[in-house]
Amino acid sequence: MQTFQSVDLQNPRKLISVQCSNLPPSRCLATVFSSDSAVYILSGLSSTATEERILGDLWKFDGEFTQIELSGSNPEVCGAQALQFSHYFLIVGGFSGQKLDGSKQMNSTVWVLDCWNSKCTANVLGVVDMNAVFRVQGALLIGGGLKVEILQLKGMEAEVAFD
Repeated sequence: MQTFQSVDLQNPRKLISVQCSNLPPSRCLATVFSSDSAVYILSGLSSTATEERILGDLWKFDGEFTQIELSGSNPEVCGAQALQFSHYFLIVGGFSGQKLDGSKQMNSTVWVLDCWNSKCTANVLGVVDMNAVFRVQGALLIGGGLKVEILQLKGMEAEVAFD
């Protein structure tokens, strides 16, 4: 079991310990993101062999805990990163293998975590607009120190290019 610590936003001198769900440490992946008023950890990601779904735990640093289910991910690989926007987060995960032509471009699953509600309990998971295209600048750091740049997000699919 893996433990994360962070400063309590209400009392900066107090540390809060947050534990992942009961998964082997190698599967206890985590991504940390924040809103204007709180810090969140999405962790404890695991997949089922028979269904394309991921179960994850979302903690908010006020003691609130939410069990969430993310659908549509590649069940073989559970990776996650979060991109923060003003009132929502894009959670990018489920990276798959490279294309048949040997190129380094891969597909990924994208979830939208709507944080218009300040509690951000992850009850709203979906796509803002199935026809929307997002262009994201910059790079993410994923496992193994690999940098990826998200070129565009359309619906639930993302195209990512690897350095």
